[in-house]
Amino acid sequence: DDDNMVWGYFIVRGKVIPEEVSDAADFESFSWTAADHKDPKTRAEIEDCFAWEGPNLPRECYDGKTFKTDGQGMRYARPKYVVTSVTALGGLLFGYDIGIMSSILQMDGFNEYFDSPDPLATGVIVSSLTIGCFLGSLLSGPLADRFSRKITIMLGALVCTVGSAIQFASISRAMLIAGRFVNGLSIGFLSSVVPMYQSETAPPGSRGRMVSLQQWAITWGIFLAFGIDYGCSYIAGPRQFRLPLGIQIVPSIILLFTMAFMPFSPRWLVAHDHIGDARQVLGRLRAYGHTSAPEVTEELRLIHQTIAFERATKASSYWELLRRPNRRRTLLGCGIQFMQQFT
Repeated sequence: DDDNMVWGYFIVRGKVIPEEVSDAADFESFSWTAADHKDPKTRAEIEDCFAWEGPNLPRECYDGKTFKTDGQGMRYARPKYVVTSVTALGGLLFGYDIGIMSSILQMDGFNEYFDSPDPLATGVIVSSLTIGCFLGSLLSGPLADRFSRKITIMLGALVCTVGSAIQFASISRAMLIAGRFVNGLSIGFLSSVVPMYQSETAPPGSRGRMVSLQQWAITWGIFLAFGIDYGCSYIAGPRQFRLPLGIQIVPSIILLFTMAFMPFSPRWLVAHDHIGDARQVLGRLRAYGHTSAPEVTEELRLIHQTIAFERATKASSYWELLRRPNRRRTLLGCGIQFMQQFT
């Protein structure tokens, strides 16, 4: 157990010491050369790590360069990529919804079924998604702060599933517009909260790379939407447009269920005074499950300090964002987002 533990094996430059080597005496008989380890550590230091008992393993023993932890801890080897990849499905859904409608409006099956919508009706069908996105973005912040980033992403995936199902089953323009609006709400949730969640779970040194996967997933979503529209254009009848609208149910369901296994944001946990849970999450994400790792303690301290500062200086209303000194930051943030989408 965690209170009295002898680590089962090491990974030293790709070489695994078997689990049956369970103490220093057995380790003595295991073949060993200085070239087998990655860092310039002495054999005595490696033996000390191997024979260490207790939960507070020294830093040099779990740095991930000389070796990693016990078999259970191995599942945390690259958690940042797992967490980021799962949440990037939100970006995929965003891109898919952006690209899916332009080709559908040109399909013969769509125009026959909905009586060739005039420009006004077409504009309403297209813009209903954007209106939903606008409202979803406004709601996403309070929801993420109160119920957590994780739950808000799951809510966005659930709403996306409902909206996609409504569009897939549409028998009138009003039903199609309603489905697009519901999907817009979900995209407003996901486009705002997914990057927030990714940045709060990613290590500081790779945060930019992790969050950029969201934009990468958006472009893949647009690409898939165009490809699926092109393939379905050869199908006759209403299935020509129903299949592209219904296919997005699949990634939204995958996102909904996989997010159930993802950790809560450590920053959200600290903000709600769940310090012990935040330490557990950071241990899994940063130190192969070791909650007493120095980097875990340091990051926990920095998160707590940042939250305390934000509470002391936070805006009391949205109008505060348009006043100094927040106005410049607000304009920069909105301007970057606008120009990124505009281009």
